[in-house]
Amino acid sequence: MTYRCQTLFLLFTLAIGPKASAYHFIEVELLSGGSAAVKWPTSSFPVPYFVNDRKPRDFSLDDTVEAIRASFQTWEDVETASISFEFAGLTGAGFVPFDQMSTLTFTSDPSLALPGVLGATIQIINLRNGELVESDIFFSNLFVWSVDPAGRPNTFDFVSVATHEIGHFLGLDHSHVGFMQTTNFRRAVVAGSAILFPFSFGPGSVVGRTLTTDDATGVSLLYPASGFTQSTGSLSGRITKGGQGVAFAHIVAFNPFTGKTVGVFANERGDFEMRGLGPGPHVVRVNPITDPTSPEDFSFPEQGVDLDYRDAIFEGGSAEVRPGATTTGIDVEVAP
Repeated sequence: MTYRCQTLFLLFTLAIGPKASAYHFIEVELLSGGSAAVKWPTSSFPVPYFVNDRKPRDFSLDDTVEAIRASFQTWEDVETASISFEFAGLTGAGFVPFDQMSTLTFTSDPSLALPGVLGATIQIINLRNGELVESDIFFSNLFVWSVDPAGRPNTFDFVSVATHEIGHFLGLDHSHVGFMQTTNFRRAVVAGSAILFPFSFGPGSVVGRTLTTDDATGVSLLYPASGFTQSTGSLSGRITKGGQGVAFAHIVAFNPFTGKTVGVFANERGDFEMRGLGPGPHVVRVNPITDPTSPEDFSFPEQGVDLDYRDAIFEGGSAEVRPGATTTGIDVEVAP
């Protein structure tokens, strides 16, 4: 059995729901009109975070702090992103929004620790500019956890789940780059899947400690290091069915020479732009949101997401990515 994570949002000044962008960031509508990807302002780095001082059930408080440090460090080590974090200390505060402290904590609160939810991130966002003000994370005491580097049977790897939630902490939404394997009539997420895929890798696995190209590309586009934009390129196009745009279609670009895979979603009109790709030819594939995920896992509306079409591949020749440029015309017509 796999388990979902959950992402919650509180918006500063005005309460409205987030929406997804063409690349899958968390995005909000601004008070002044238009929209913006949610992220920390440059001036906030290193972003301070606190850890609740209550000992968790399954390991020591020191183990908790070190595991969280390691999870933040995984994101900070992305060479093409310019981000940094700072452990600001222990606190008696729990999962308390609007206290001006980004806090990570375990909870047994039944209103938060729902069945099947390993953890969640709640964000306070300034709707004047889309900047993050606070980002809190909780982990559910309904599960048995481990920090063992090799993993332990029947336990969930705390470092992996913390790494996933820190992706949301930074402003990334869920990714649909995921691969499932069926063993003994049970489906499980396997290696190669993005850390931001909305299901965990399952008990005993530590695969989620290592970011994929999809994860690293997302955070690099939000917080690009010097030269990232110039050294990478983009693909853009439109996904249609019967001549009409396919709302929120999922598009994957795979470089057969490097093995790197990146995925994005089209917008409500079927248009997409996939940025941050390494140079070279790419195979472009289109697929609907598929089980075990649902549109809601990606912050899409319950209605209006087209799931009724078959996978398709761009057949217009090589989808060649060139540094600092956008290759247009990557249009794909899908069939029901």
